[in-house]
Order: sequence, then structure tokens, then C-alpha cells
Amino acid sequence: NGILYACPKPIIRLNTNWQHHSAQLPAIEWENSPNKFYFLNGVKFEKDLWQKIVSGNMPFQDILAIVDIDQRTQAMRFGSVEEFLKHSKAEKLDEYMKFTPEGKSIVYQLYKIPKGEIFTEDAYYAVYDCPSTFRKYFSGVEPCKTIAEGMSWKSNCSVEQWKQLIPLVTES
Repeated sequence: NGILYACPKPIIRLNTNWQHHSAQLPAIEWENSPNKFYFLNGVKFEKDLWQKIVSGNMPFQDILAIVDIDQRTQAMRFGSVEEFLKHSKAEKLDEYMKFTPEGKSIVYQLYKIPKGEIFTEDAYYAVYDCPSTFRKYFSGVEPCKTIAEGMSWKSNCSVEQWKQLIPLVTES
């Protein structure tokens, strides 16, 4: 209708999937403006909650108390895997070790988290070291008895094929 709206150009931070994201700074902000917006992988947060999450020190019971499931999912990525396993009363079922080409050990573990406070049925998780950063990761897998079964399901290959994969070479 002949009206032009103009505003200063914002600073926008995105992840590799083109989602608003930053764990260090506001994902959207304007220079010299108090307006700042906080996102993790496209999920919006209020500043206080975002700061607690990205600090990496938020207790897991507080993470699990976040009502918004999308926010809770993002927050879990910043929580301690060990604390989550302890809080959820997880039982370690299996462990397997591989080695990088440099001889550094990569540990893979299978945990069963019993149904109860967190899940409505037993849940199975693979916990493993990232071969490049050595940060611990965990990922849901189908119910299984060994970590090799879980990781082969996750990798869409046979157990024997997964065992032959070499971290940082044929396994990413």
C-alpha cells in the first residue's frame, strides 16, 4: 500500500542446516540494540534458559523438567552424558573398543534405560567417544544385546561390517 518499512540489517548466525543457531552469542541481534534472540538448532529460547543450557552445567533433572520438548531435546545435547545415565538409572549392557589409525582407543557402550520417569518403555542407547574430539555422544538404538548390534543398526550394516569399520577412516 505504498508503505516502506526499513530496519537495520541484523547479524544472523546459522548452523550448517541454515537454522538459527549459536551456543556462544545471540543467533539474531542488531548492532547497538538490546534486541537479541537466542536459538539452538532452530529452537528459540529465552536468554536465561539459553545461558543455563550452553554453560554445560545445567543439572539433568533441570533439563528433563523443561516443558517444551524441542527445547528439552536441544538442552540434552549440552548436558553430561554420564549424569544423564546416572539420573536415568541406566544399566550398562555391553562395551566394545576400536582404535583410530593413530592407536587411540574409542570406547562404545550399550546402555538400557528402564521405563519409568523418563521413558514409557525401556530405551537403549549407544554411548561412544567421538574419534576426532573425544567428546562423549549418545544415540538411541533399537533394542539389542550388544553394542555392535546397536551400532550396526545405526550404521545400516551387519555386525561384522561394523566391527571392521575404522574410526576416522571408514567410520565417521
